[in-house]
Amino acid sequence: MHVRIYKIVGIVLSAMLLLASCTNSDLEKKKVKIAYANWLEGIAMSHLAKVVLEEHGYEVELQNADLAPIFVSMSGKKSDVFLDAWLPITMKDYMDQYGDSIEFPIRPLLLTDLMGIPS
Repeated sequence: MHVRIYKIVGIVLSAMLLLASCTNSDLEKKKVKIAYANWLEGIAMSHLAKVVLEEHGYEVELQNADLAPIFVSMSGKKSDVFLDAWLPITMKDYMDQYGDSIEFPIRPLLLTDLMGIPS
C-alpha cells in the first residue's frame, strides 16, 4: 500500500517537474513528446502525465515503442520524456549505449531499488 502511495506522489511530482523543464520560447502552444513502452505502469504514468500537462497548456504526443527505439528516440531528441526507465540494472545496456546523450533532470519515481516490489 505504501509503495502505491509513493508511486502516485512520485508520478504527480514528476509531472510537475516536467512542466518546469519543458519550455518553449515561441508564442505557439508548448509541445512535449512522451515515449512509453507497452507496460501497464508505463501506459498509466504516461497517460497521467499527458492529462496533467494538457491541463497546463501543453500539447502532448504519446509515442508507444519497444525499449531500443525509445532510447534511440530519447538520445536523438525525438522524444522528450520516458517515465519508466528501470535503473540502474535492468536497462544498463541501453544506458551504456545512449546514456551520455540523455538528460536526467529528475530523481527516480520509486524510493526503492526493488522496482515496485513491495518490501
